[in-house]
Amino acid sequence: MIEKAELAVSLLTEYRSALITAATTGKIDLRGWQAEKEAA
Repeated sequence: MIEKAELAVSLLTEYRSALITAATTGKIDLRGWQAEKEAA
């Protein structure tokens, strides 16, 4: 279970890094993007 959690964290960290890179280099268009409102 711990190994699966560590793998998931690793993959999510890699995905986050790739997403930030794509956003800052203009490979994805974020104009007009709005965060979802949190449920109360």
